Amino acid sequence: MKRTSHLTAQRSAALLRTTALALTTMIAVPAYAQDQTESSAADERNEIVVTARVGGQIAVKSPTGLLGVRDRMDVPFSTTSVTDKLIRDLQAHSLAEVLANDPSVRTTNDRFNYADSVTVRGFALNASEATLNGLGGMVPTRRIAYESIERVDLIRGPVGLLVGNTPGSGIAGSLNYVTKKAGTLPITRLTANYFSDSNFGGALDFARRLGGANGLGVRVNAAYRDGATPLKGQKDRSGTIAANLDFTSGRFNLSVDGGYFEQDIQGLSPAISTLAVGAILPPPPPIDSTIVPSWQRSSVRGQYGMARARFDIADGIYITAAYGRLFNRELTVQNILVNLQSNGDVTAITLASPQKRNFESADVQLHAKFNTGPISHDLAIIGNRIAYKEAGPQTRFGAPSTQNIYRPFTISEPDVSGVNQNPTRQLDNKLSSVAAADIMSILEGRVQVLIGARLQRINTDQYFAADPNVVTSHYDQSKLTPAFAVIVKPVKQVALFANYIEGLVQGPIAPTGTANAGQQFAPTSASQYEAGVKFDSGTLAAQLSYFRVEQQTGFTDPTTNLFGILGKQRNVGFELQVFGEPVKGFRITGGASTLRARVIRSLGGALDGKDAPASPRFQFSLAPEVDLDFVPGLTLLGRISYTGDFFVNAQNTQRVPSWTSFDLGARYVVHTGGTPITIRANIDNLTNKNAWLTRGAGSLARSTPRTFRVSVEADF
Repeated sequence: MKRTSHLTAQRSAALLRTTALALTTMIAVPAYAQDQTESSAADERNEIVVTARVGGQIAVKSPTGLLGVRDRMDVPFSTTSVTDKLIRDLQAHSLAEVLANDPSVRTTNDRFNYADSVTVRGFALNASEATLNGLGGMVPTRRIAYESIERVDLIRGPVGLLVGNTPGSGIAGSLNYVTKKAGTLPITRLTANYFSDSNFGGALDFARRLGGANGLGVRVNAAYRDGATPLKGQKDRSGTIAANLDFTSGRFNLSVDGGYFEQDIQGLSPAISTLAVGAILPPPPPIDSTIVPSWQRSSVRGQYGMARARFDIADGIYITAAYGRLFNRELTVQNILVNLQSNGDVTAITLASPQKRNFESADVQLHAKFNTGPISHDLAIIGNRIAYKEAGPQTRFGAPSTQNIYRPFTISEPDVSGVNQNPTRQLDNKLSSVAAADIMSILEGRVQVLIGARLQRINTDQYFAADPNVVTSHYDQSKLTPAFAVIVKPVKQVALFANYIEGLVQGPIAPTGTANAGQQFAPTSASQYEAGVKFDSGTLAAQLSYFRVEQQTGFTDPTTNLFGILGKQRNVGFELQVFGEPVKGFRITGGASTLRARVIRSLGGALDGKDAPASPRFQFSLAPEVDLDFVPGLTLLGRISYTGDFFVNAQNTQRVPSWTSFDLGARYVVHTGGTPITIRANIDNLTNKNAWLTRGAGSLARSTPRTFRVSVEADF
């Protein structure tokens, strides 16, 4: 009872803090009515270009790390840039929801898990791999608060040249979050929201330009929500506050971001880490079941701060420097589920995992545009460094027990009062690199050639001995990773592109259930060939690309149960993306993708030629929107997503069936006394389809239950 009262007091205090902030801010600076459409757009000087294709859902310009801010037709890679407008219209609170219209992206967690994780082209992409305004190590390791995000940019493939190494870096792609900054128009936006079963919340978005010549911009975002979810026995509470100060004077620009975030989930929905050898995949348990006891939980807290300065030396020549820190703490008490049997029996291992992650990140960049005869150059040189420490050994409670996913678990809540609240260090990582690239163009940009390289270094120390000062393993390796690309524009609306790029990828960690679980492996290498065509008519845009990605991969030796870097995987496929407003009042985003992921080298050749696990051969997404002329202000929207079947194990004997989901929604805008009010209603997984998802080889999660979401947004 004391614990419940304490939590209630904490939640009430958090809500009061958020409300007080909103009232104080609105009183301090008077609000006035304005058109909110794209009002948060700033200029290229602070790398926030929100110019969107007709319909406002996909941005046509975006920061691309080393290459600076570029139009999508001048980026020789496959890209997607989702705007704040689409994020709000989708009422998105997770990365999977933000990228739900992308045909090559699929979630690996149900919506009510505590971490952002998706697959892109068959490879995993996690929140920790993302950058914030181009700076790595600044994104919360589990999930960012999308209320403070202006745009989400995805560049597919091992594009290490563009962004360098990031914590947990993989080869799925580069993910960059752009924070909201004050634009030319003021914003005072209040939102009340609800999602089933009884989760209520609210958000504030506030922006003003102040001072002479509007040189200082202030943007504040705050959000809070709390309540039950569609999963029985689960409660989800989260809160955030984020602020940006943006100052411009002459040739100088300074942008400062800071924020605090917290998330508590009671009744945390688990994944199943392994399917038993020889088992037939059983049907998923009831879609609204958490499977595990309601005491399973996760608590995440953290704060971050970063600043980026830019100085324009001359027209076309500028330098930038950025520095940031992030502190992230969490405690997860959960049952790890392994060895799922055909009848639903599963082995449960009860763990408490206190974790602490501290990040420090910096980069310096020089960009210069100049001509040598008929050739135009866009030269960039960058150096960056990320240092981060991880702490937190797991504590296991009792012996593993046999449970069943169709019946209530008979596991008592462990007493975690003795769990170390000051975790000992486990990993010290230092990621650094220096890179240079030149985009040379002729014929007024109709032909562009990119040549670049990045020298990357990964330095890792592990501490798993009884004495936390004893290094149990050390790794320090550098690698020069080149990149070449070309763009040819036969006509203004069409761009042909091709690229070859390499990346140095941080090594995997041996998964739970293996004999060497938790072991961090040395970095691996990856390479990509890609070619495609981009089309942009001004009202409709499309992109078709072919890719081939190769990466060294980890496998678990079935004889020794030891995980290691024992193979190589090749993913080959096609992607088609379409977005825009081909007919006034009708917008569309979506496309299709094919994938053939094969093991081309394995331990003893036993798996050579097999399909890589968790790699559907075909995926399809289509999300139309239509404005109803006979009801001014009313828009109907929907989405159909198809995910093909795939193998869940490396031996290709256990298959997950294909599945299709349907989503529906409506948006209604009405003006009351000059105040635009937007009402949004969405239904996710309309048919309540109960399906297995996958998080990788042998790992299973479940689809999200039918979920209703409603929000009311007012712009004062």
